[in-house]
Amino acid sequence: MSSSAIAVSLDGDSSLPSWFKPTRFLDIEFDADAYVSDLRRFVPLETLSSQLQKYLTVLKGKLVEVINEDYNDFVSLSTKLVNVDGAVTQMQMPLLTLKDKLISAQAAVQSELNALNQGLQRRQQAAKVKALLELMQDTAHVMSKVEKLLAEVDALIAQQGHDNLTRDALDSRTRLYERVASEVSRLKYYLAKGDQLPILQQLQPRADSAVERLSNLLSQALDAALREGHQSAVLHCLQAYTAVGDTHSAEQVVRQALVVPLVESVIAEEQEGRALGAAPASDQLAPVLETMLTRVQEGCGELLQTTMAPQSGLQTFNLLGNSILAAVDQQVASSLPGAFSPGVPTSFISNYRAAMQFLDQLESMCTTKTAFQALRDSPAYDSFLRRWKLSVYFSLRFQEIAGPLEASVALPSLTTVTQEQQSSNSLQLQLQPSLSLWHALQRCTADGVYLQPLADKFARLVLQLLARYAFWVAEGIASKSNGAPTPSQEGLVNPQATVSHMLTGSATS
Repeated sequence: MSSSAIAVSLDGDSSLPSWFKPTRFLDIEFDADAYVSDLRRFVPLETLSSQLQKYLTVLKGKLVEVINEDYNDFVSLSTKLVNVDGAVTQMQMPLLTLKDKLISAQAAVQSELNALNQGLQRRQQAAKVKALLELMQDTAHVMSKVEKLLAEVDALIAQQGHDNLTRDALDSRTRLYERVASEVSRLKYYLAKGDQLPILQQLQPRADSAVERLSNLLSQALDAALREGHQSAVLHCLQAYTAVGDTHSAEQVVRQALVVPLVESVIAEEQEGRALGAAPASDQLAPVLETMLTRVQEGCGELLQTTMAPQSGLQTFNLLGNSILAAVDQQVASSLPGAFSPGVPTSFISNYRAAMQFLDQLESMCTTKTAFQALRDSPAYDSFLRRWKLSVYFSLRFQEIAGPLEASVALPSLTTVTQEQQSSNSLQLQLQPSLSLWHALQRCTADGVYLQPLADKFARLVLQLLARYAFWVAEGIASKSNGAPTPSQEGLVNPQATVSHMLTGSATS
C-alpha cells in the first residue's frame, strides 16, 4: 500500500479532527513551520502536538502491516541474486573498450576542430589584410582620379575663363563639378574608413587641398548660376555640395549672391523714399518686410521649392533660415537699427508685429515638418527674436499705464471727474482715481499695447492696479471712520509702495 493511499484512508477517518488533514503532508511544497503557524491561530499547540503523536503511532502501525504483507518477498529477494559479480565482470570489459574508442575518437575530432579553427583564423586574417590592401588601392586610385579631374577643370577654365560663360558652358562645367564632388565624397569615405593607416594619413593633405579647390570652384559656379538664373546649373552645384557634405558654404553663397542684393535693394528704395519725402522718416518695418518677402518669393521661390521637394535629395539645405532670414536680420539691423528700439513703444509694437508676421509667412513656405523645425532651430531665427527687447517695452508701458493711477490716488483729497474727461467716461464714474483705474485696465488689453508674449506680465499688472485701487479705497474708508489710519493698516503689505517701487525701475522683471 502506498503512502498516498495510507494518507487518503486516514484522511477519511471520522475520528480525526476536522482541522487535521493528513493529505497535506504529501504536498511537495509542504512547510512544517508554515503548517504549525497556520494551525496555532485556532488550535492550541498542546492539542496539535498530541494529534501529531497519535498520527505517528497510526503510521507506525500501518508500516508494520505493510511489511508483514510483503515479508516473504523481502526475504526471498537476496536469494534470487545469483552470480552478480560475474555478470558485472563480464559487462566491464566491453564497456572499457568502448570508452577507449570514444576517447580516441574525441581526440581525433578535437584535433580536426583545432586545425579547422586555425585555418579559419588564417583565412579571416588574410581577408582583413586583403580588404586593407584594396582600401589603400581604391583610395590611391580615387585620389589620382580626383586630381586628374581637377586638372581637366583647370584646363577648361584656362580655355574658357571664369566670366561671360554661355549657359551651355556653365551647365557642362557644373556637371563636371558634380562628377568631381562624387569622387571627392568617395575619397572622404575611404580616408575616414582607414584613418589609422599611415599611408592614408599621408594622402590627407592632398585630399584637403582637393576639397578646398573644389569648394572654391563650386562657390564661383553657384554664384554665376544664381546671378544668371540658370536653374539647371544651380541644381548641379547644390547636388555637388550635398555630395561633399558642405551645405553651409552653399547657403552662404545663396545668401550673398541672391538674397543680400534683394534685401539691400529694398532698404535702398526705402531710404531713397525718405530722402525724397515719399516715405515717413521713421523705421517702420511693415512695408520693408512686406516688400522683402515679395522680392524673396519672386527671386528664391523656385529654388526653395526645389530644395524642399521630397524627391530632390536636397532637404539638408536650410535656405529659409541660414540664407534668407540671416540676410534680412543682418541687413535690417545694420541699416534700420531704430526699428528694434523700444524707446518709442507705438513704433516698437508695430514693428514687432510686422516681424512676427514676416516669420509666420516664412514658416508657411516650409513644405515639410523637417524644414519647419530647421528654420526655427537656425541661429538667424534666434538672433532675430533676441533683437526685440520685450522686457524694456513692458517697463515703459508699465510706467505709462500705472503712472496716472498712482498720481490720482496720491492726491491729498478726493478729486471728481472733470467735464473734459466725460467723453472717455463711458461708465459714468464720479471719482478721478476710479476713471484712472478704468483707463489703465483698458490700456492693458488695448490692441496697440498688449503683446501675447507678455501676457503674464500684463495680467500681473492688472492685479497690481486693482490691488492699489482697493488699498486706496480701504485707506480712505479707514481715514473717514477713525480720522487716521489704524495700526493694523500700517502693518499691511502696501500696494502703493509696490507700484511706486516698480515705477522706479523694477517693472522689467
